[in-house]
Amino acid sequence: MSKISTGIYPIDKLLDGGIETDIITSFYGPSASGKTNIAIITSYNVSRFGKKVIYIDTEGGFSLERLKQIAKEDFENAMKNILLYKPVNFSEQKKAIYLTYDYVKKNSNDIGLIVVDSISMLYRLERGDSNVNEVNIELAKQLQIFSEISRKYNIPVLVINQVYSLFDNRDTIGIVGGDLIKYWSKCLVELRILDNGVREAILRKHRYLPEGISIKFKIVNDGIIEYKEV
Repeated sequence: MSKISTGIYPIDKLLDGGIETDIITSFYGPSASGKTNIAIITSYNVSRFGKKVIYIDTEGGFSLERLKQIAKEDFENAMKNILLYKPVNFSEQKKAIYLTYDYVKKNSNDIGLIVVDSISMLYRLERGDSNVNEVNIELAKQLQIFSEISRKYNIPVLVINQVYSLFDNRDTIGIVGGDLIKYWSKCLVELRILDNGVREAILRKHRYLPEGISIKFKIVNDGIIEYKEV
């Protein structure tokens, strides 16, 4: 079993060294909980070592300014290694994922990470306009492709997910994509927003680490740092 470092000390600490390369890892949480920051910082950290990152940005959240803050003088080199797709509907998301698979088949040794931020927004919009079963089947196919990529080519897949509040318990959140995301993701991390700019990452599913362990962190100009109470 191999891992890649996210370049984020508290997240690597929580995951015992980083993201496993042969699985889908999902981070989910509310807006501003740190999901895209984790995706961008991890992408930069992989690009530093000359590996390509395929970044599928469905929400327009990938920020060049944020990447500049993190990469500093290494920004141009980082951009050369980050391949960006920006689908605007679920059909384009499907196309981007199938193109990604074709690219991986020809260039697997060059690729260090695949990111989808998020896999659920365009799916969520499509569900409102189409047959729910058909949309769920397509999302399952997309997740199956990512699972095959990670297992066959040992390329880690980092998936970002939206959440919603459950009607019967506003303090409990559900993952958009529900059981499909939970089934295909072998590592699930929930992100929460606490007081005074503090966030918390909670491990909800892992192949060998105990569920429920957590770590607190803060987002700063240079990236993400661990938060320790005084």
